[in-house]
Amino acid sequence: MDLFLSGKEGNAQKAIKYKLEKSEGNNFKGSVILAGVGPGDTELLALKTLRHLQSTDVVVYDRLVSDPILEYANPEAEKIYLGKKDKDHFFEQEQINEKLLELAKGGKKVVRLKGGDPFIFGRGGEELEALLDAGIHFQIIPCITLLQDTVHILGYH
Repeated sequence: MDLFLSGKEGNAQKAIKYKLEKSEGNNFKGSVILAGVGPGDTELLALKTLRHLQSTDVVVYDRLVSDPILEYANPEAEKIYLGKKDKDHFFEQEQINEKLLELAKGGKKVVRLKGGDPFIFGRGGEELEALLDAGIHFQIIPCITLLQDTVHILGYH
């Protein structure tokens, strides 16, 4: 992520490709979907996110994910709240990363829902790095995020 953010996209792509190739030999059957849910409006939820929610084993979500979105999840899926708010962290980021790895290594299909976009204020980059380092299969699903992030930047809640 540091390579990408510093403008070295080519090097970042090579690093990701290397880690993905290295991970092809793992025996994990699990995966993690990093999905942004935008401003929380169910009508703005990506169809791909909805499809994965309905077939997942575990939903890991933060405090910005609305109850109506969680209702779309597979009724048999385990739901795990791992939210944070400013300095009041229910879980530290490292603990969240470890939980995602533990679930995926245990063969679970995990949908990691994040309010807004996973990579804008969402620390999705850190979660992605942990998944890459561990050789966990992942997907990223972006979202409609402009409204929520603009309101957040302006200081409105």
